[in-house]
Amino acid sequence: LSAFSLIGCNSTSSTNTTSAQAAQQSDHPTISLTVVAQKLTTWPYNKSMLTYTLNNKNIVEAKDTNVLNSWKQHVEVSINNQLTNNIGLTKVQDPKAANIEVIYGLTAAAAGSVNSDKLFDNLGLTTGSTKSGSDSAIDIVIKDKRSNSVLWTGVVSATSDKPIKDEYKAKIIDNLVDSLIKKLPVAQ
Repeated sequence: LSAFSLIGCNSTSSTNTTSAQAAQQSDHPTISLTVVAQKLTTWPYNKSMLTYTLNNKNIVEAKDTNVLNSWKQHVEVSINNQLTNNIGLTKVQDPKAANIEVIYGLTAAAAGSVNSDKLFDNLGLTTGSTKSGSDSAIDIVIKDKRSNSVLWTGVVSATSDKPIKDEYKAKIIDNLVDSLIKKLPVAQ
């Protein structure tokens, strides 16, 4: 069982739960996700040529940049792990050696904030539900550097029923990023 519950995938507990276990479970946030992504059927290059760089470009500003910065390191590690291990892309340090640019952004907006609407609008994505706002979102834009065209965009927004403790951040981010990256085709 994971340290948190996703709406529709709630964790279960045994009937022999101790009071300490019950207290610990009450600390686990329930996360509600919305994933919007374009479809990419194939990569423009074969696997040996799928090299990328990862860049952070927050599309909108958050009111509390400290909250945003505390998540960035986790997000970068998760994106890199997912792209290299699950999709088959190769990360390079030299931007000139990369054929693909992966750009990610984070936002932590209050419910109903105009910023959460701008995040989706700037990506050209409309979900019809952004007026309700979200607590946070991760967006990923993948561009072909040779043609400077956008190959794929995706956004996952997440709302939690309680503040997320540091001990749960990495696992939650891995699940959020996975919900986006699994929409990409595996490199051939």
